[in-house]
Formats: sequence, structure tokens, C-alpha cells
Amino acid sequence: MIQVYTAFVTSSHVYIKGRVLKNRSPVSFDGQGPMSSLFNTILRANSKELPFIPVDCTFGNHTFKEVTDKEGYFEIFHNISEFTSIPKKVKLNAEYKNGLIETEKVLRTYLYDVPHGIVSDIDDTILVSKVKSFFK
Repeated sequence: MIQVYTAFVTSSHVYIKGRVLKNRSPVSFDGQGPMSSLFNTILRANSKELPFIPVDCTFGNHTFKEVTDKEGYFEIFHNISEFTSIPKKVKLNAEYKNGLIETEKVLRTYLYDVPHGIVSDIDDTILVSKVKSFFK
């Protein structure tokens, strides 16, 4: 499974950060009970990263290549100032045990200069953890 944590494009660069993990899909979705939530949280906490896996990122007519680190993370940062048009999506794929892992992600677009930015409460703002609180 390719998890994309962030993917955005500016007028000059494309940036994608993610991780390649052995797939352990959750057993249910929103509205699940406490036991399903606990089970899914344990699955996510015990994820198995896939180190040193080549990842291909297709962005428009260009393909960028990267390799995951020892913990399965990859980071793609490339200059795109020579592109005539900026694609809205990126396709990622990796080969694992003679199989192809694929995902597609819509890019956030930041094409204008912004003088200031504010980041507050990182939990479920930047990183969606989907960890549930049993006390709500």
C-alpha cells in the first residue's frame, strides 16, 4: 500500500511525501464500534514498512524515480518550472514481490505567493490519524 501524506504543486515545484507499507486494511469504516476502532488502531500501529522499494511518480508526461528509506518513507521534490501545463493528479506505483502497487492522488495547488501561514493542532489537521476517542 502506498500512503501519501502530502502532495502539492507550486508554480515551480512538485512535492510528495509518503510511505510504502504492507497492506493491512481496516476491517470497517466510519461509525464503527469501540472494539473495531481498537482493532484498527492496533493494525495501524503494527504496520510493516517496506524498505528500499523503488517508487515511480508520474506527473504529466514526466516520471520521477525515488527509493524508500529503511523505514519505507519516500520524498519527491522536483523542479517543474519548464512544464507548459501543471497536471492536477499524480500517479504513484511501486513493484513488490512481482506485483504492482498503484495509487493516484489529486494534488493541492499553491500557485500564488502567500505572505503568511498558520499551522495549529497538527493532529488530524495535517496528518489524518483516524484514531478515535472513546471518551466522546
